[in-house]
Amino acid sequence: MLPGGTTVRRIRRVFLGLALAGLGGFADIAAAKCSIGMVARLPVTMEGPRATVPVEVNGKQATFWLDSGAFFSIMSKAQAAELGLGTTTLPPGFYITGIGGNATVELATIKSFKIVGQELKNLEFLVGGSDAGGALIGQNILSAFDTEYDLANGHVNLVQTKDCGKTNLAYWATPEKFIGMADLVKPADELDRHIIAKGEINGTPARLMFDTGATASYVNSTAAERLGIDLNAPGVVKSESTSGFGKSFRRTWIVTLKTFAVGGEEIRNTPIRVLENKGDELDFDVLVGVDFFLSHHLFVSRSSSHLFLTYNGGPVFSMTTDGEIGERKTKTEGDIGLSDKVDTPKDAAGWAQRASARASRGDWKAAVADYDEALKLEPGKADYWRSRANARWRTGDAGGARADFDKAIALAPNDPDLLIQRGFERARDGDEKGALADAEAALAGYHAGSLDRLSVVALFDRLHRADRVLALIDPIIALHKADNELGNLLNTRCYSRALANIELAKAMADCNGAIKRIGATPAFVDSRAMVKVRMGDLAAALADYDEVLAKAPKEAASLYMRGWVRRALANGDAEKLKLAAADFAAAKAIDDKIADDFVPYGFAP
Repeated sequence: MLPGGTTVRRIRRVFLGLALAGLGGFADIAAAKCSIGMVARLPVTMEGPRATVPVEVNGKQATFWLDSGAFFSIMSKAQAAELGLGTTTLPPGFYITGIGGNATVELATIKSFKIVGQELKNLEFLVGGSDAGGALIGQNILSAFDTEYDLANGHVNLVQTKDCGKTNLAYWATPEKFIGMADLVKPADELDRHIIAKGEINGTPARLMFDTGATASYVNSTAAERLGIDLNAPGVVKSESTSGFGKSFRRTWIVTLKTFAVGGEEIRNTPIRVLENKGDELDFDVLVGVDFFLSHHLFVSRSSSHLFLTYNGGPVFSMTTDGEIGERKTKTEGDIGLSDKVDTPKDAAGWAQRASARASRGDWKAAVADYDEALKLEPGKADYWRSRANARWRTGDAGGARADFDKAIALAPNDPDLLIQRGFERARDGDEKGALADAEAALAGYHAGSLDRLSVVALFDRLHRADRVLALIDPIIALHKADNELGNLLNTRCYSRALANIELAKAMADCNGAIKRIGATPAFVDSRAMVKVRMGDLAAALADYDEVLAKAPKEAASLYMRGWVRRALANGDAEKLKLAAADFAAAKAIDDKIADDFVPYGFAP
């Protein structure tokens, strides 16, 4: 659990004192004595399912994520190192908890933190837990005022309300439209600022926590059992495991709800994920994630203890499940009205922000149209060309995407993400020398311990440079020893050591460590098999490849290497050689260039 303390109170006072000086921006709304004023308008760009805002940390430009589910602003140890921040220890027994278990934390102080032109001095962040991929701005800042979430139009507003206790605060909708309104639940701990509202699942009351940091919405498995959701019922789909700041991964499933209701809105027959929550200290039944935020316009009024919402249209929870179970034409079916507010962006950044939201919802053609407008106004912005390239590619316009990408890299030739993307394209086209140059050049753009360097690792792996992978992976592991990614990082080092045929005992220890943390996944067992091949224990390697292919029968790399091992063990036996040939043929049928991945390491077909 999270103990209270003076740190949370101190940061809230700092932000409150700064932001109140900037009131103004909204006109009084049509209600007696009620007024609403802008405190801070945060420009939001969606990076996939993440809501991001530009900030400045001690003079360095950065992008942080908005996370209404984080009780306090937090970053990983690797991110603190990348930003040059020192850390201090917190009192014994101070830890954070969430999906995946608990994690110990330290404290970092940012001397100068700038956001939307405002500077905060000596702003504190917790440091620790698993690396989410970005630093998170949490509720110690977002809850200082009432908060409007309009991710579809590219902004989150912190607002000051006065004398609005009984007023409908969905100011963007016309009065005759029905506005959803739900009661907020007052937490038992006065320092808990999570957004928890009353709702219903299949007609039964449920506690809903609204979390912009959650990439999808989840029902807790404990709540699912209480709500009568049978995870063994026909039609339930086992999905991928997930985690939060804890070290452990949790299983998930996709189920179909009869109804999901909040504030008068009802969504019927909708798919949604269920999250295993054994051992996790969670104070909600449903985690309402970014899929809901993108499909709705919300106003969180802590002053009146209400949540107001309107529906933007389109898919809600099915937005994140279609890729696994097929497209579902689900939408809100209650009385709630569509939002009347249709923003027309006024500058290039506004067009790009709206485009990013449309891209996050899979509306690629609309995203391209918005990026068109952004580029008319600011054609020298490499990020806009790159983003339109990605959107064009998703619409099937490969030629346009390539032209946009070339323009982006011409404008930003040292951008590491662009270099890596070009490196993979060069590798695909057979230009290994050019791809290798891009991989080496990209390294300068990433901190040595950052997970971002895994894209460089992947490119070196594609170029059959296991030696370079090993040089890069050690610093990353060093800064992620308490991370839920550690198992995957250990597996990468295990496999790379095996391919390079060095430090095989250490390679085996890495593979065993990965399996101990996450389990005997096909990828981890495949890596262990490669170590055994290098050690000369071919019979044990064959057993591992059999185990992999029992779970993943179309894994081309495992089929190829099982064929190689079977042939090496055949000793002229015709039946065994026939089995080996069948494995080679099956691997080639799945990936006709599979041999290219193994011949450089001495495994010819």
